[in-house]
Amino acid sequence: MNSTILRLLWSTISKIQTETIIDWSDTKLTSYVIERLQQEILLSSHEREKVESYLNTKTMLIRDLAEYA
Repeated sequence: MNSTILRLLWSTISKIQTETIIDWSDTKLTSYVIERLQQEILLSSHEREKVESYLNTKTMLIRDLAEYA
């Protein structure tokens, strides 16, 4: 995953309402973030897999950041 995708990913996450981040399941949140990201850039299947894997390892951090934002 390159730095452009990473920046867009975190920018996308920052635009999601706190309640949504906290209330949704990890799977739903991950799918939603990827869907929103794909509205910004075209992801290859390999990039999508990388983003999904990355998000799966960061959901706890994403929720923690949302709670304290």
